[in-house]
Amino acid sequence: MTATVRETVTATSSASAGGSTGTAESSPSASDSAIRWAGTILVGGGSGFNLDTLPPEVDSSDFQANVSDDGTQANFPRGQMAVVPAGQDPSYEECVLLVKTQPQNPGVSPGRSVCLVTDEKRVAVVTVTAVHRQANNMSMHVSIWENVLD
Repeated sequence: MTATVRETVTATSSASAGGSTGTAESSPSASDSAIRWAGTILVGGGSGFNLDTLPPEVDSSDFQANVSDDGTQANFPRGQMAVVPAGQDPSYEECVLLVKTQPQNPGVSPGRSVCLVTDEKRVAVVTVTAVHRQANNMSMHVSIWENVLD
């Protein structure tokens, strides 16, 4: 299993499914919190990612995801997270507030997002872009902020 960051790094993992592509970014968000990494990952059902590594690695330390039984959602049974209200693109501060005040481990349809906190206390927003029932995996766009929570 290989996780790839376009034009930057290739990392190898022994997990059964998943992958990543993306770029490190240093431009500030609307809240002046720098983005540590942003890109697309492919998460195999039952696996997850460590979002504290650059690039993110297949590992369920920060979150785990499964394809729902009906194949329409990504379920997040593990991780510190909250659902982003439909149509919103949250800032770092908004993600922190959501995770602190409305924590849940949801089922998320394509086009919807969750905010989560990594094991090393970084904040990320994960948008489910596709759920592939036959392949038992999910495509997700991830943005991870550099800031670490106190």
